[in-house]
Amino acid sequence: MLLETERLQIRDFTLQDLDGLWALDRDPDVMRFIGPPSTWTKSETGEAIERAHRYYSMFPGLGVWATIERRSGSFVGWTALKHLGPLKELMATGEVHQVRDIEIGYRYHRAYWGRGYATEAAQAVLRHAFTAAKLPRVVAIAHPENAASIRVLEKIGLEREGRGAFRGIEVERFALDRP
Repeated sequence: MLLETERLQIRDFTLQDLDGLWALDRDPDVMRFIGPPSTWTKSETGEAIERAHRYYSMFPGLGVWATIERRSGSFVGWTALKHLGPLKELMATGEVHQVRDIEIGYRYHRAYWGRGYATEAAQAVLRHAFTAAKLPRVVAIAHPENAASIRVLEKIGLEREGRGAFRGIEVERFALDRP
């Protein structure tokens, strides 16, 4: 998987992304609307990268991808188009085959917030979802107080469907059908 935008590269994870990914999920500000910061070791984060590679093989065109700033080559975070839910749990239980909703998502280091990167990457991944992956529908969820994430979802054209709970957290649900 490789998508490029004006400023970003969206690609499969490599072990070179390990330190950036490990730090990303341990940052309490990044995780504020998602859940508690990760307590995973670097080794466990490496296992998550391996799971991502298995997922790429199982579901071509879907995945959680490293998002890289093209100018600097820096790890910004990740952008995803995947079955709704945490990959570790879904793949361990086999439920991934039963989840119909494919979600678009993103998580970036604080240093890259406010630059429009989430909108830029999400637009590229949404185009990919409807053209290359030929998905009929894409969903997204966001904590009701996460105004920045909600703005991104609205900018790329997703529409609010209502509130609900996801993994014990209240969320706003968004969706867009393929044009």
